[in-house]
Amino acid sequence: MPEIRECIAHGQYVTHVWQTYADEDWTVTALTADGSDPETANNTLCSRRLKLGLVDIVDHDQPTFSRCWPKALPLPCNGDRRKMLATALKSLRLVGVSYDCRTLTLDLQSMYFQIQWLTHASPQFFTKEVWRESVWGINKKITWSLKSEPPRRHLCILNDFDAVLSAVARWTTSRRKSASSRQGLAIEVIRESRGDQGEAIWGGVGVYTATEIFIKAGIPYYITEKQLFDCPSRTARLIEALWQYAHISHNQIWKKVVRPAIKHDMLAPSDKQRKEYGRFLHVWSKKEMQMSQNHQLHKPRAQPDDIFDPFLIKEALLTPGHLGHLVFGKEKWTQLVPDVVLSGSSDDPVTKSFRDAKLLGAKSFLDLDLYETLEVEWLKRRKPTYTFAAQKRIWGLVPVPREITSITPITGAKREHAMLEYIVDKQRDVSIGPLEYCGTAIPLKSRDGRTTHVLASSVDPTAAPKHILDRYLRGVARHKPSASTRKRPDWQKGVTSKGSLTPALKEIPRKQIAAADAIRHRTNLVKSSLRSSTPSQLDTALPNTDDTNRAAGQSQQQVSLEKKRRRCADAIVVYEGEGRVASPRKRRRKE
Repeated sequence: MPEIRECIAHGQYVTHVWQTYADEDWTVTALTADGSDPETANNTLCSRRLKLGLVDIVDHDQPTFSRCWPKALPLPCNGDRRKMLATALKSLRLVGVSYDCRTLTLDLQSMYFQIQWLTHASPQFFTKEVWRESVWGINKKITWSLKSEPPRRHLCILNDFDAVLSAVARWTTSRRKSASSRQGLAIEVIRESRGDQGEAIWGGVGVYTATEIFIKAGIPYYITEKQLFDCPSRTARLIEALWQYAHISHNQIWKKVVRPAIKHDMLAPSDKQRKEYGRFLHVWSKKEMQMSQNHQLHKPRAQPDDIFDPFLIKEALLTPGHLGHLVFGKEKWTQLVPDVVLSGSSDDPVTKSFRDAKLLGAKSFLDLDLYETLEVEWLKRRKPTYTFAAQKRIWGLVPVPREITSITPITGAKREHAMLEYIVDKQRDVSIGPLEYCGTAIPLKSRDGRTTHVLASSVDPTAAPKHILDRYLRGVARHKPSASTRKRPDWQKGVTSKGSLTPALKEIPRKQIAAADAIRHRTNLVKSSLRSSTPSQLDTALPNTDDTNRAAGQSQQQVSLEKKRRRCADAIVVYEGEGRVASPRKRRRKE
């Protein structure tokens, strides 16, 4: 699922577009959704568009609606509920946006629409024209509820710091009193921790966020839950590291990563922009980490101290009311910071829980003599990283100790294929970060670099001139397929390692290509008819489902041919109206 940094970026993107066009009419005109596999398999309840893999309008007159959990199966819609839904739809208008570490909430006046981000789910904005021409007719879920009060929100450490401290204190106390031995890896335990009511204690912390905040906190990745949460310093450092991580996500990621990637109000990052996100990561998907003076001063010992640099969480430590007194101890903390920082109360829930457990004086695992100031000098020297496999992948700065058998090193080609730059440049796959989503648009520049065309998807036929689209397809076809063990994308299956077409693709019958062109031609006729419609017709609702299906005239056989054409659309160049397939390399020689 998206982690705290991605969820904050999603919320900022939606808020940005909503505020930019605040004077526009944000009245809901229609709701559309994809069909799940169980829904599309139900012939009696599924519309024709959903069966074809297209989005369709969710109408209050339909006898069913769906939920995402526990199963996406049709549910009966009772009469009273349908009447309420029909009445509410007429008054839906976006008047507010809010977000936290896991969800986005849209205030629609009479309803609240809460989106809980799923794996690789991301928001995207389209104009009405782009929606009709580039999305409505392309193959490829929404859940709502009738509520008058806001949905329950997740605890976000930036906005609910005191509440998070209370939740952590209750959770650690209950874990100490439980029958558990607490010998599981702490870096995995925090991802799965839940409170009394099932709420996530470490909201927004997933696989790569856990690794990054452990580095910020200077906590070894291989220690157990007991070794971490029975130590006041380590617990406080982890909390402050998560706050610092969320603080950077809110104040820097939007301005330096997400905002520059928005083109024509669509999130359309280039490969260069995707790789720029690596500057905000310490070790994940990176070969080495830049060292600070504090990192270099740590010397190997039989039981080494934690490799901690307070500069990495400086803003968190200097915020009044935070936990610096637990990180360093009261005596050392008073030497490091001004009195204004010390004004915050030290009687917080976490401190109280350690006092009650008689653990307040436990070892800090820090060499306090190293820390004379929170400022630090960064060196040009870099330290290599290590990659490991446990339940999930882990990255660290030190090798795994020999006595730890639950963690195994990852080396060689497998580690190389996990690097951010390799994933973007070689595998052409999604990595991690707020720009790594299948739903992002594709930016294509003109030859002079002055004009940027944005494709809503890889099969968008309208957003760029044909010669620019052909150039993009030739570049994709020349890409050398990945040697990774991951499943190869469909477009790679038709391209050899040298970038030329396989014999199987060269033997595609001309009749099939001609049929695919005919389908495209009919689709363009439908789009032309939509463009010629009056503004009132276009603004009242999206194209009528039955009319669109009849105008498209796509039989099941033609749809199958269209899918085949799309599978190899990124690997071949189809000449309009001729039904001929040419190798991208030969095409380049002709030019």
